[in-house]
Amino acid sequence: MKYEPKKELVYIRNGEPLEEELRTRGFNQNEQAQLNDAIEKFIRTIKMSPEQKQAYEYMEEAYLKYICAYGEIAFSLGYSDGVEAGMEKKADGKSTILSVKDMAYLVAAYDAIKELHYKDKGILGALQCILDVIDNGMSTRRKLLEEEKTEMTGRILNDDSRTPVERATTLLK
Repeated sequence: MKYEPKKELVYIRNGEPLEEELRTRGFNQNEQAQLNDAIEKFIRTIKMSPEQKQAYEYMEEAYLKYICAYGEIAFSLGYSDGVEAGMEKKADGKSTILSVKDMAYLVAAYDAIKELHYKDKGILGALQCILDVIDNGMSTRRKLLEEEKTEMTGRILNDDSRTPVERATTLLK
């Protein structure tokens, strides 16, 4: 589920607070000066007809609009990810929606259904339901930082060298 901030918030946070953060990190002044120098050098070294100059300015404006939209979307995704990660944490900031015990029960059920699956192909639906609950219960941080979630979940779940509690802990951290 995506939690989109109001457009006003995106606009405000991409304004002066963003500029201030860029200045604090030393990024804004250095990279902005470098960009301006590169643009000026390009314009000085290239002889452009009025039509070429107009085409260049059109391209530059379109590029700047794209960069602004890109920044706004990046902010919105970061906001959504932060809200989702925050919602799965309790006040102590350590607990996720599912406890390790709950996730361990799901992992153990997954193991049992997986064993039955080889004997009875009709169990596949139940196995997929358990897998979906496990995917939904995993920490947002793990989902964001790891590879394709079904591939990662399968790799963790099918690691028979680890106990259900160990695998549950990995899925939740």
